[in-house]
Amino acid sequence: MCSLRNLAPTLQLCLLLVACSSSGKDGSKDGGSNDGGSKALDGARQDARDSAATTEAGNHLDVPASIDTSKVGDAKDAAASEASSSLDSRDAADVKSPGDVKDATKDIPLTPLDAAIDVYVPNSCDNPMVIPLDNPHVDLTVTTDGESHDFELSCAAGGNDIVLSFYLDRPEMVYADTFGTPWNTILALSATCPLTEPKPVDGMVTCSDDACDSTQSQVFAVLQSGRHYLVLSGSNGESGTATIHFQHAPVGVGSVFSLPPGSGSLAGTLNGIGRLGACEAVGPEQTYWWVSCPDYAGGDFSASTCKSLDLNLSVILFLQTPRNDSTACADNDNGASTCGLQESMTSTIPAGAGINSLAVESSNGSGHNTGDYTLDYTRP
Repeated sequence: MCSLRNLAPTLQLCLLLVACSSSGKDGSKDGGSNDGGSKALDGARQDARDSAATTEAGNHLDVPASIDTSKVGDAKDAAASEASSSLDSRDAADVKSPGDVKDATKDIPLTPLDAAIDVYVPNSCDNPMVIPLDNPHVDLTVTTDGESHDFELSCAAGGNDIVLSFYLDRPEMVYADTFGTPWNTILALSATCPLTEPKPVDGMVTCSDDACDSTQSQVFAVLQSGRHYLVLSGSNGESGTATIHFQHAPVGVGSVFSLPPGSGSLAGTLNGIGRLGACEAVGPEQTYWWVSCPDYAGGDFSASTCKSLDLNLSVILFLQTPRNDSTACADNDNGASTCGLQESMTSTIPAGAGINSLAVESSNGSGHNTGDYTLDYTRP
């Protein structure tokens, strides 16, 4: 008898059908019916289908490469998908995720300390508040509140202080006050920062605590070209908002003298090279100045060189009052002089605190550009 175990499913089915057919012929003899044959046939068909399914499944299991890689759950590509996902998420995080370690500083908002770096801090030698010199005078509102104490001033013990700076392209007389400020101020001029007081000129004040019988300050000095500094501080630990009244007037390179109040007569000599160049003058100059307090009433002013002994010296007079942005010239080239090459002028000095200056200049660059003169004046 042959075994059917190793026969192909189709051959098994054919043999089974033959056997069933033979069995059907004898069925009448055995008292059976066609129903029994049908049931046997149905069972054989089911066995054949099961056997085919088993063989097909075995074939699939024997071919790992046939796994559908498009399915998300494939074990074969699970690790690759995880790695790819990690790489993709890192690349995307560089741009969109605020928590990325790589770009952690990209989207972090500024803290108050970071923001303060961009805020202008005047209390610094490296970054002082700049005083504009476009006009003869400027008023600046500043404050020492919240500042530190960085400078020891020569005229008084200060508190919180700030630094201001200005640049001169020629010699000038510079002035600053804090009149009108409601607290006790200190002002100091310096040619360097940290501070060193400029070389004093007779009558000049480079550090001031209480000026003009007040608790405010008033400084003035003749300074050469270059960078200079002005420091505001407070006496007795006081601080607050202050208005600084800043004035400046060019003085040339000649000698500078204080002009006493009232009337007087002064002798001088012009020589050397002049640089002031006011009122079309090109020769040497000498400058006279005075400073007034807030209660200064102003008044009539006159000046003349008509009594000069050297009648060959051609002179020009130049008056400056920066607090009201005014200047006045007396130039003998305009035919107004009544004393030859000499000159005279009259004017009105405004009231209030500030500097006033009168320059005596030679009008010639050569020839009659040096000599002695006599200045007669009256000033309020």
